[in-house]
Formats: sequence, C-alpha cells, structure tokens
Amino acid sequence: MKDLFKKLIREPLLHFIILGALIFVFYKLVSKGNDEPENIVIAKGEIASMVTSFFNMRQRQPSTEELNGLIRERVRQEVYRREAIALGLDKDDIIIQRRLQQKMEFIVEDNMEVVKPTDAQLQDYLSKHAEQFKSEPQFSFKQIFLNPEKHLNAIEKDAKKILAVLNSSDTDFQNSGDATLLPAELSNARVTEISNQFGKEFTAQLKQLPEGKWTGPVPSTYGWHLVKISEQNDGGIPALAAIRETISREWDNARRAEANEKFYSDLLKNYKVTIEK
Repeated sequence: MKDLFKKLIREPLLHFIILGALIFVFYKLVSKGNDEPENIVIAKGEIASMVTSFFNMRQRQPSTEELNGLIRERVRQEVYRREAIALGLDKDDIIIQRRLQQKMEFIVEDNMEVVKPTDAQLQDYLSKHAEQFKSEPQFSFKQIFLNPEKHLNAIEKDAKKILAVLNSSDTDFQNSGDATLLPAELSNARVTEISNQFGKEFTAQLKQLPEGKWTGPVPSTYGWHLVKISEQNDGGIPALAAIRETISREWDNARRAEANEKFYSDLLKNYKVTIEK
C-alpha cells in the first residue's frame, strides 16, 4: 500500500488535478458574493471593425451567420479575458508582459510628431554611423581557369603562352582555359561574394592587379586563373544622395528609439527598484 501511495505522489497527472482543484476553489472564493453579472458590450464600431477585417481577408461581406459567429467569438474572448484577470493569470506571464510593453512603446511612437529630416541631420547621422553604411569593394572581371592536374609544373610556362595570345588579339577567352563550374565573368561583384566562390587568397590578389589587361596566374581554392579586371570600386562610405531613403529610415528609427528611452526614463523616476541578491 505504501508503494502505491508513493507512486501516486510522484504521478504528474495527480499534481495537475490538485492544481486545477486549487484554482477552482480559489475562483469560487474570489467570486463568492458577487451575483451581479458584469456587462459585456460589443459596440457598433467594434462590429464594423469585424466586418472590415473580414472583407479585407475574404474580399466579400460576411453573411449573417458568419457575423454572428465573429461576435460570439469576441464575447468568448472577453469572458475568458475577464475571468483570467480575476484569477490573476496575467501576473508573471512573460508573454503578456512583453505585449504590454510593446503596446506602451507603440503609444509613444504613434504620438510622435512627424518630422522630415533635413540634409544636415541626415549627413550628421551618416557621419556618426559611417561603418554601418560602408560598402564593400567591388570588382568586374573575366577569368580563365587552369587546372593544376593538367598543367602540373608547367603552369607558369603555359600561362605565359595563353597571356601572350589574349593580350595581342581578340581571342575568345572562354575557350582558352580548362573546364570549370566557376563563372567566367563577374560584374560589380562584392569581395564577400568573390571570396565565397574563389577563396580569400584569390580575392586578396585582385586588389594588386592592373585594369584592362590579362594577368596571372592567380591562385585560388581550385587552382590557377588568368584574370582581366575591367572595373573596380574601392567601396567606402557612399554619398548621401545615393542612400537617402535608407538613411532617412534609420534616422527615424533612431529617433523613435530615443523617444521610447526618454519615456521609460521618466516613468522609472516613479519607482524604487530593489534587486535582491
């Protein structure tokens, strides 16, 4: 009998049943003596909002039965909401706390004055957050792949022969090397993209190559390459005119964050915070 009792005590289902019973008893105690029913009013404006939401989703007006169903569901939500609050179920719920925090922040942002930033304000923001908007260097180039397994120790010799032909005539460069799945030509490719395809060693060498001339061989993760750079852009901080929309958006986001932080700081003055160790 003792073993059976110990087994029951450890049973999670029993714990759940006991907890449910305690909640039920507590509910009965807090609601005792309150025989007057609470009023739940579903206003005309709320019903109109239901109809609008239904129309936006279904592209048609709800039928009488569908609208009644929406209203019944709204009443159900309100009943459960009030009963949950009466039981204190909203306390210490991280999801509810975060949602309430979000709604407070939305209220602050919704009441902010709409301001169009000046060029001076945007330029100042760009200067203070230059690294955030700094663009990568870009290269436009053609490449010929030389398979090390085919050329072995003759890579330098074979490369010189091909380079002599390429730089002296309009030979079709795509038929001058060995087969590869690597792209024969890239246009305005960022160094990150080039590094992902050819490797960091190849990408680092590009910065040292001249424009408008076939050079090489340049090593990569896969072998060797003859390269002709047609254009390169060192990157850096773009002009305000080129990214005005992006800067405006980020400036506005920063302004909203600053307003929320100030609002929070003002509210915090009304509280004494104690952090127990």
